[in-house]
Amino acid sequence: MKKLSLALLVLCLLFFVCACGVGGLADTDSHYQTVVDSVGREVQIPAKVQHIAALDTFSAELLIMIGVGEKLSAMPRGIQANEMLGRIFPQIGTVAVVQQSGAINTEALMDLDVDVILVKSDFYFAQAEKSKLEQVGLPFLVIDYRNMEQQIEAYELVGKVAGEEYELKS
Repeated sequence: MKKLSLALLVLCLLFFVCACGVGGLADTDSHYQTVVDSVGREVQIPAKVQHIAALDTFSAELLIMIGVGEKLSAMPRGIQANEMLGRIFPQIGTVAVVQQSGAINTEALMDLDVDVILVKSDFYFAQAEKSKLEQVGLPFLVIDYRNMEQQIEAYELVGKVAGEEYELKS
């Protein structure tokens, strides 16, 4: 009888642990979204992105223009000199710059609280910079905008990262 009671107790505990594990997994998954970047990579990013390292001017400018400059953790240095963007986002000078002469400073990038990194395709196709991005271990999205169709897709992708209320509506 004791063996049967012990077996039932173990079985109940096992069921409880498995049930909690499945529920926790589903809950964790709901905090993320999968997006497809400009080169076709599926990347999992937080559902609600709060901190963005926009390492290309297109993405950084767009984020400021749609009113979410406060989400920028890093951007290219040249953006900080743009007077118009400075009027839209007065804190522009406080955003970190983590690249110099086209090279990413991974140590400076890792020191920031970043949810996702946005990079232009040139960084992705430059093997040394791509390796740096992969070593950082943070999700990164490649943004390409060489023609009008790609620009529209880039707007949609950056809008999705900023939040669903910023996605382009067809």
